[in-house]
Amino acid sequence: MDWTEIKITVDTKDIDTAGDIANMVVPYGIYIEDYSDLEREAMEIAHIDLIDEDLLAKDRTKGIVHIYIDPQDHPQEAAAFLTERLAAAGIENEIDLTQCKNADWENNWKQFYKPMEIGERLLVIPAWEQADPKGRVTLTLNPGLTFGTGSHATTRLCLTALESRIHGGERVLDLGCGSGILSIAALRLGAKSAFACDIDE
Repeated sequence: MDWTEIKITVDTKDIDTAGDIANMVVPYGIYIEDYSDLEREAMEIAHIDLIDEDLLAKDRTKGIVHIYIDPQDHPQEAAAFLTERLAAAGIENEIDLTQCKNADWENNWKQFYKPMEIGERLLVIPAWEQADPKGRVTLTLNPGLTFGTGSHATTRLCLTALESRIHGGERVLDLGCGSGILSIAALRLGAKSAFACDIDE
């Protein structure tokens, strides 16, 4: 059966909060379009100053959160929940629902997942991308549908915290590990061992 894509359009100042609310509906299959700081991020993340004209023409005042809902998870109820929570947070929004084939949502998000420098020492690289580490510790990930790509603020904060606390030889416990990004980072930074577990197979 077809899945439902829910697009939540908000002012860019509200995009992080809207993304957090969307994560309450599904902790997977989410990506955020935010072009408000395109030039700086293109330079910091991709190290390029040549940007596609179509991207430069995007609306810089609005951001879009995309989530994908299994038919069994009741997309209309999810949209109603989102509407209620966004209103409670005082966020003006526009919500659109469209049907999409499995192949669309399972792979389309990958085009938005690019190499990311995190903290002072880490570089997260999607398995289908290439990047020059430039002396950074690399984490190559293919997270599939699990949470933990490094793009969400909570993961970035945890990775930055690990960077300052792993000095070599530590034992790490990663509960609710998702993609395992934190355990992998700890090991790459010098931890002696990491035990990662999750209830989602």
